[in-house]
Amino acid sequence: MRFFKSFKRPQHAHLFWVAILTALALVVFNQVMIQYMLQQKNSDARVLNMVGRQRMLSQKINTQVFQAASDRSVLPELRSSMQEWRQGQRYLVYGSEPLKLPACKNPKILLQLLYADQHIRISAAAVDSLLNGRTLNLEQFSVNQTAFLQKMETVATDLEAEAAHSLRLLTMTEIFLALFSLFVLVSEFLFIYKPVLDQLYRQKKIVETENALNLATKNKLEAILNSTSDANVLIGKNFEILSINKTGIKLLRRFFNRTPQENQNILDYIMPTEVEAFRLNFADALEGKTTKIRKRMHFPHESCWFEIAYYPVYNQQAQIIGVSFNAKDINIAQKRFEKLQEISWTHSHEIRRPVSNILGLMQLIEWDKLDDDNKKLFQYFDSVTKDLDRVIHKVVGVSSEKDRVLD
Repeated sequence: MRFFKSFKRPQHAHLFWVAILTALALVVFNQVMIQYMLQQKNSDARVLNMVGRQRMLSQKINTQVFQAASDRSVLPELRSSMQEWRQGQRYLVYGSEPLKLPACKNPKILLQLLYADQHIRISAAAVDSLLNGRTLNLEQFSVNQTAFLQKMETVATDLEAEAAHSLRLLTMTEIFLALFSLFVLVSEFLFIYKPVLDQLYRQKKIVETENALNLATKNKLEAILNSTSDANVLIGKNFEILSINKTGIKLLRRFFNRTPQENQNILDYIMPTEVEAFRLNFADALEGKTTKIRKRMHFPHESCWFEIAYYPVYNQQAQIIGVSFNAKDINIAQKRFEKLQEISWTHSHEIRRPVSNILGLMQLIEWDKLDDDNKKLFQYFDSVTKDLDRVIHKVVGVSSEKDRVLD
């Protein structure tokens, strides 16, 4: 552990990928070595099989030669066996791609194979003499074949020793690679994976804390939205309902007799006569414009006055992600407004007309023909009428201001 503590842990997260690639490279290299070991083992096995085959052919030819001494019908089979024997020896020396036999590269084994090939040549010459009808010294032929078998026995022993040595070497190499891979993996875990995982764990804690705060904020916002008497719907760019408060659900259920759900199309809850205006105001809001209107909405079973607003909604990167649709029921305010309009009309027409007539008549009075008492009386009457006219003007002015505000 002191050895590991003496190193400084890397702080760069990209080393995480370096560690993964290193581990992958080790796995690939180990697999390559295993495949090479298996191929080498199979190659050694094929060479040993060929050596064993050559020894069997030597014994077979020896038997056929003794048979041919008394039976000439064996000669064609002897000739075929002899060709196969010589060809097999060439494969052992020079290799064969079809048989997947490698050429002999061990000088000691190659020398033994060349010595054995000389015995094959002697046997081939003897068989040729036999095929040409000459007498064959069977004892010398048998001695030559025995010498060949001894040479091939030595070759087989050397090949087995070489194969065992190669197998031990490859096994040790594989064990070393396995230990080295284990060391690399442990080092990567201590100096790369663990620091990265610790950092991810800390980030996870931060994210969980932020999520808890966001959830609390969301709950507060939902509580605020659900406590208001205004219907509020957050709409995505494709007219999908992202969120809706309880008042909005209640109003849409009241007018359309069905409950809206998130991800539904808001156009399903817009009267056909209002769809075009809704689309235009929605498009303006997506361009960053705020629109407020006051209008009477006609539904299948009733009509109602609403104050409607379209607000653009932004994310933390100041990008518009949707539109906030706000509808406020102003039926009571509209009735008061209409009543105020009625009062204003009454004051401006029914009451002000006689007052204006009185003021006009006052202009026709010949003040110089009146005595002092009448002058005082008419002056008082003129003052009171003007006061009344000012009150009427004030009431009409207040009504006009209220009309402008509501509009």
